[in-house]
Order: sequence, then C-alpha cells, then structure tokens
Amino acid sequence: MSENTAAPVRVALVGCGPRAEGHARALRLSSECELVACCDVVEDRAAAFAAEWGLPAYHSDLPTMVKDQEVALVDVATPAAVRLPVVEQIVPAGVPGLLLEKPLAMRPDAGYRVLDLCRESGVQLFVNHQLRFFPPIQRFQEVLRSGKIGRVRMVRAATRWSLLEHGTHLFDLVNFLFEDALVPERLLVQASGWEEQAGMPECPTHTAGVLTTAEGPRVYFECGPWAPSWPGTINAWHQAGIDIVGSSGVAGWSLNRGWWYVGENGRDEERYEHDALDDVAQAALFDNIGAALRQTSPTVETPAVDVPTDAARSAWSFQVVMAALRSACRRSWVDALTPVSDKDVDRLHEVLPEPLPESFVPPLAPVPPIDPATPSEPVVPAQPAVPPES
Repeated sequence: MSENTAAPVRVALVGCGPRAEGHARALRLSSECELVACCDVVEDRAAAFAAEWGLPAYHSDLPTMVKDQEVALVDVATPAAVRLPVVEQIVPAGVPGLLLEKPLAMRPDAGYRVLDLCRESGVQLFVNHQLRFFPPIQRFQEVLRSGKIGRVRMVRAATRWSLLEHGTHLFDLVNFLFEDALVPERLLVQASGWEEQAGMPECPTHTAGVLTTAEGPRVYFECGPWAPSWPGTINAWHQAGIDIVGSSGVAGWSLNRGWWYVGENGRDEERYEHDALDDVAQAALFDNIGAALRQTSPTVETPAVDVPTDAARSAWSFQVVMAALRSACRRSWVDALTPVSDKDVDRLHEVLPEPLPESFVPPLAPVPPIDPATPSEPVVPAQPAVPPES
C-alpha cells in the first residue's frame, strides 16, 4: 500500500454478517480508506460489530447513516438477494461511491436496475472482485501477455461452487487474465438441480457450458459439485481453477495452489496460500477505490485512476452468468450480450428438479497435500483437441 498524507476516504459498511469481518480487516490495512460506521437491520448486531472493530457509530437505518456520517464510500456486504433495496436507499443520499459484494445481484432485472441507478445518479459503482489485486495473479496475467505459451486457443474454468457463488469470480478472472479484452458472443449451457440454501444464491446446483468470444479463445466451464478438483486441499471453497491451452504451451491457476506454465522455451510456477493474501488484496482494492474517489480533476500529469473493479468491467461477468442461465433455460445457443429477463430464470427454476439428494452429489475426492518445501513438477493436463477458431 502506498503512503497517503491526506485524510482517508470515509467508509460505511452495510451488513454486519460473516463477510463484513473480512472487509473490516482489509480496511484496517488500507492507507486510503477508513471504516467509520456500520449498519445492519438488526441493531444489536450492528452494535456488536461496532464494538468489536472500535467504530464510533452504528445504525439500523441506512439513509440516516449515510447522511449523518458524511461517508464517501458505502461498502455493501449484505446477501445478494437484498442488494437492490439497499442500493435504492443509498443512491438518493448522494454518496459518491458504492462497493457491492459479488454477485452484483441474483436476478437479471435487479442487476440491470442497480447498474442503471448508479449510472443515472452519477454514483461510482464498484464490485468486489478482489482476485484482480492478488500479486501472483497479476504476475500470471503477465505470463500470458508475454506469449510464453503462444496464442491461447482454449480456456477451461471450473469451481466446485455454484454459478452465482463462485462463477462470477471465475468469469471475471478469465476476462482479467486477457486484459478485459474478451468480447462474449454465444453461450451453450446445461444445468441440473436447484439450490436454495440459506445465505447462498438461488441457482442451479451444477452448470456446464461453453462461451465463444470474438477473435478470442473458447471458454469451457463447470460450476458445481461435479467440477474437477485441483491438488493441494480438500477445502471445497478453494476448489476453483483455470486451465489454458496455447499454441506452444499450457498454463494453469488454482485458488488453492497458485499458477504454473510449461512452454517451448521454459516453465515456471508460483505457489501461494490464498487465505494469507486475501486481506492484503482486499486492502489493495480499497486503496484503488479510495484513490479514484479522491481524484476530482485528472490531468495529463495525473491521469485518471484506473479502477479494474468498476461497473463496466464488473457488468461483463454478471451478463455472462445471466446469459448462461438463459441458455440453460432454452437449452440452446444464446447471444451472450442480449439482456436477460427474470422470466428466463423463473422458467429455469420450474423445469429443474428440486435440490438433488446428498447421495447423488459426488464427494470431494481426497488429494495429496502439497509440501511447499518440496519442489515438484507442475500438474500438466492432457491437451484436449483444439476446437476450430470461430
């Protein structure tokens, strides 16, 4: 984090549940932002959170908090199902910046409404895709940019969690690795089961499909309990990764292990512990947003701060996920950029069975732990047939 001599950006946190703890830890590390208040519909929970983190103020009424505390950034860590009502209360208060946890929303109509409200009111909207701020992931992006595996032909992305829980992170990270240059074209997706767990997004238990991009690689993906596992841990939350096939090599990244590549001219890998870097990356995200909110008049000498979690880039993964649900509903190819309606999601819920029996969901296969002190060869998957370029 860079040193900052100006007064930090005042931040209020909405939602004092488990995810708020991670945001509060990161804000303590931030040099650009300062957490000054919290808000929760359960006043006792807000009071307890404020006491735990030494906050001078807590509220149960959101508009009052925004007005009384004169905050520049509202950080929303509520469940996705209530994001739109929260945004509808914040935007009229005239707060300059708004940070939402992912996913942007659980339904397309709500997500589009959030984007429209912020755009029309001039509120700078950001979505909490903190993986973009992991230094090892940024270095992995440079490996791909430098052409060490040649021209990328195919991408496979997978997570053991659902499309709306981890899928938004996964699609956003794929786009980030390709410098936010992927242009979605078409999607073909199949889904099974329907999850309705407390505190989790309602969506299919498992989805699998393919995304075509204009002049870019095809992206094959799986989100759910049948997705592949990566070595290093049996923690299902960390079972997410990306395999990349290039014209002269292969590369990969997993949440629980790090990244690697093998090319014609060499190989390399970088291992790291996700949990050890998560708060640091989250703090870097806050620093980036704080610097952007502080900057009022960009010049040639001090150009505008680039915020990789802004509304435009964050809307990319949200749109792809919503289009995936539409394809699963229609059981056909769909245009990835055509707006999706809640009716598509409702119809998908109607045709999918209720949550699958636990006996039908495969357990997470045990994998050997990785000893960081023992060098090992990168795990290189068998190269599948490269699909014809579209």
